[in-house]
Amino acid sequence: MAGTETSSKKVKKYSLLNAEKKKVSKSLQCPNCAAGLTLRGVGVSIAIKCESCGSIIDPRDENLSIISTAKSAKKFESGLEIGGKGRLFGTSWVVMGFIRREDVDEGFGWDEYLLYSRQKGFRWLVDFQGHWSFVSPTKYLPRVIPSGDEPKVTYESKTYDKFHSGRARVVYVEGEFYWRIAVGDKAEFVDYKRGNDQQVTAETTDDECVWSESNNIAFSQIETSFKVSADARLRALNPVDDEDAPRSRAHMNKVLMIAFGYAFISFIIFAASALFSQNKLVYVKQVTAKVPIQGEVNNPNVITENIEFTGSNSNVVVDVVSDVNNGWTDFDVTLTNEETGVAYSIAGSNEFYSGYEGGESWSEGSRSFDHTFYDVPAGKYVLDVDAESTTSVPVSIKLRRDVPDVFNLIMSLGLLFGFAFMGEIAFYRKELFNFWVEHA
Repeated sequence: MAGTETSSKKVKKYSLLNAEKKKVSKSLQCPNCAAGLTLRGVGVSIAIKCESCGSIIDPRDENLSIISTAKSAKKFESGLEIGGKGRLFGTSWVVMGFIRREDVDEGFGWDEYLLYSRQKGFRWLVDFQGHWSFVSPTKYLPRVIPSGDEPKVTYESKTYDKFHSGRARVVYVEGEFYWRIAVGDKAEFVDYKRGNDQQVTAETTDDECVWSESNNIAFSQIETSFKVSADARLRALNPVDDEDAPRSRAHMNKVLMIAFGYAFISFIIFAASALFSQNKLVYVKQVTAKVPIQGEVNNPNVITENIEFTGSNSNVVVDVVSDVNNGWTDFDVTLTNEETGVAYSIAGSNEFYSGYEGGESWSEGSRSFDHTFYDVPAGKYVLDVDAESTTSVPVSIKLRRDVPDVFNLIMSLGLLFGFAFMGEIAFYRKELFNFWVEHA
């Protein structure tokens, strides 16, 4: 993951080899709140945060000028002890600073720890939601290979594929640093991966482009070398799946963008069909529903000949409204093509009940019913309607031809965003765990 502002040039410039070797630390006083400060990187650190008031101070200035005042209302707990010492890869390191950064567009965050060695200079440890990596400046500039929308880079005879890109923002700082850092600082970054363990990253600001290389490191090594907080240990025990992290966050964004694209296209198609559809009322009539008599064989209430549908194959919507109250109306509707004999049938029921109880009125059910016959050819049809009811009530029957189908639009959009939503749930299931760890 992105997580370094270092470069070969900077490491050499601010190496302890060029610092005052006799001075290990120095006591300072915050010019904003007068709190005591301990400067560990004498001669190399050019920014130190006052833990009392949150101001970031330039220790090189005799007057200790303030670079920025506190901007982060929320305090993030450092997973490693600031000032703590540990040994990794045969080198002794001091934890100089802690940064919390987040992806501006995606919202996920990660922790970065600035390490310092008298022999090696500056390096980084990055905790990406339970996955740890050791970050160093690249020895030289990797070569970018254009490859459509997904460029590759080569570095030390190895090829790395583009993995994720975005904008990183500093949301919290603690400790001291070799550049003038401030909450709100932003950088564009592009991650390139080789397998699951190796990565190179390019970070670009208004002033420079910096390349770094990182390799995964087992949390057991971190825990053995440094004092680790309980929260960092919990994240390491239940890390975000490597393939579910922003690497797939970027993939999920693409899925969502595609979903929105299809949704937009579906809406345009629906709007066009609505604009050019006939939406024509071809038949309307009111009949009286009969009360069924036991043993009686009912005849159809209505037989209408020569209902004619024109144009190409299209839908036919049947609307049935019955003025029933505290009862029901059952009906059978059949459309039969006079030429082919093909019949389209539907049986339905309207039930409506209402009353007054406990000082309040209530109602349930519906007096209306509609059904759509799809892909009905043009031609002459016979309409048969047979309606029965608890009481003799009027029943209104309407036929509409070539009606815009909102239901299909809703169904297609529902399925589309349903799959996208399930993907979001899969991605965030462990994001929520890490949020709980940070706020518990």
